Amino acid sequence: MRAIFTILLSSIALAGCFTTSEDPSAAPPVADSDAARLAALLSNELDRRARWEPSALEGVETDMRALELVLFPEAETVPETIVEPIAPDVDMSAARSLFHAIHIASYRDVETALSGWETLRAMFPDVLAETRPRVEAVDIPGQGHFLRLKAGPFLSAGDASRSCEAFRAASVWCAVTDYTGDDLITQDDIAAPVSDADHAE
Repeated sequence: MRAIFTILLSSIALAGCFTTSEDPSAAPPVADSDAARLAALLSNELDRRARWEPSALEGVETDMRALELVLFPEAETVPETIVEPIAPDVDMSAARSLFHAIHIASYRDVETALSGWETLRAMFPDVLAETRPRVEAVDIPGQGHFLRLKAGPFLSAGDASRSCEAFRAASVWCAVTDYTGDDLITQDDIAAPVSDADHAE
């Protein structure tokens, strides 16, 4: 703010009849009005006090700031508003996936689901080679707790349905579903190759 006000005073002083310039003819004359003559007079006096009597300006600082806001309204400082992130209240755990999957079997526990995945992947390598397995827990009335084994993701239901055709051709049950559930950790995940960077450590 003070820098802006100093620029204001300097620009008015250059236009005033009381100037500190060594060449008064270099600046245009002060306009013939009471306001212009007052501005030139104040500019000259404030410039003198800023140089030689800075303590004398403390009593008029409020007035100077008010004048600054009038002449430079865009210079008014607007407090920055900090917007705190709002945590979502909606539980998204049960939301449907944007991707699709094929439901290829159901098991009672993770161990048998993992064994079943390895068996099915060996039977249908062309279909399952590029997919990732997931298991989704469900409770079926009268039957109990199951883990649905799924493979995906597929971008569309049509892609998933075409992948199911290989299973149906082999008389193996398959259905199109959402790509929801938890990732099934396979032997390939456990035996992932160690990078050169890991060896270097």
